[in-house]
Amino acid sequence: MEQSTATKLSAQPNQSIMLPISKNYVEHWGLWEAVREFIQNAVDVDSSARVTIFHDELKIDSIGEIQPQSLLLGESTKRGDNSTIGKYGEGYKLALLVLTRMGYEVNIATGEQIWTPVFREHPQLGTECLHIDFSDRPKSVFTTVTVRGLKPEDAAEISDKYLPLRTDYEVVAEAKGKQVLDDTGGTYDEYHDVQPTKNIFIKGLWVCALPTEDFWFSYNLTPDAIELDRDRGSVDTWDLQYQATKLLTEAGEAQLLAQMAEAGATDISSCFESIIKGSGHYGGVGFAQQIADMAERDFVEKYGTKAYPMDKNWAAGKFLHYSRLADQMGLTPVVLDTKVYAMLSKAFREGIVEQTNPEYETIYKKLDAILLENKKHMRSKPFKALSKLLANTMLRGV
Repeated sequence: MEQSTATKLSAQPNQSIMLPISKNYVEHWGLWEAVREFIQNAVDVDSSARVTIFHDELKIDSIGEIQPQSLLLGESTKRGDNSTIGKYGEGYKLALLVLTRMGYEVNIATGEQIWTPVFREHPQLGTECLHIDFSDRPKSVFTTVTVRGLKPEDAAEISDKYLPLRTDYEVVAEAKGKQVLDDTGGTYDEYHDVQPTKNIFIKGLWVCALPTEDFWFSYNLTPDAIELDRDRGSVDTWDLQYQATKLLTEAGEAQLLAQMAEAGATDISSCFESIIKGSGHYGGVGFAQQIADMAERDFVEKYGTKAYPMDKNWAAGKFLHYSRLADQMGLTPVVLDTKVYAMLSKAFREGIVEQTNPEYETIYKKLDAILLENKKHMRSKPFKALSKLLANTMLRGV
């Protein structure tokens, strides 16, 4: 909730505030979307907020007081704060509307008041809209949201979609508040006769199931890692792959990353190479070399020392060109997935040619050193052309 210490607007006991929100607004929202708003607001303002389910009742307790001005649509104390999930100033108001529309009994006890949502007819428009009724209670430093009337499957859904209420998953890796999860699914699937899926969570709150079965893991990310829309019900796959790869790098999971790239796991980003090359910033010095060492060892074990690695996504002309050159040198071209090819170091690829052509050391490397030494004196286009020519010369064994 939008809790603050600002001066409280007048909301007297036994009075009511009308919110001009149609009863049919956000018709696609259900129980979870509403409950999620209450939980996320509680944990945004109080990291020790407590969520409990007992029989048919859900309680969300947090420290702080909600001010009546937060009932204005668009009023938010969290806009611009990347560490929080909600920023649109709508969440808990819509949650009150949805839960009341669905027939649950809901109220918010905050400060010296209890807020109870009800639907009443708008005096001018002749249609039902949301009202908040106020009543007294003893003053408290806690805010408590209570939702009553849960069915067993309702309780299962909430428990499955809020990680702190679950015990049926394993944290595979974690870094900077983000987690890679081996998520086995929960009891909610039993009620709905569906197969467990891999999922995305933000700050422990379920966002969506992943769009393909080829993901290896579920992920619990921080709000600043993934951009969410108001409904917070989907993520961009490219962003997720980038964040998953970066997280595994930050966690120092070199062996796991190599295994996933080799297996073609959907989790791994198409930017895998640039993330690995930049891993000194967040994976630790030497991380890229660990990846390369494992990948190169696996390559030699699988294909031998006379195999030459090639990227399956090379342009057709480049692919044909290097296939012919490798064949001329007695090397066997081996086509690799881009992510696997990216793990092999340039030194390893050159080393294969060095073993085939001992004169490479005295010819190519010296020419390459001269070219690099004079790079600052050359324009980009001729420098790239000469670099390509030397690379071709090296591969031919000239």
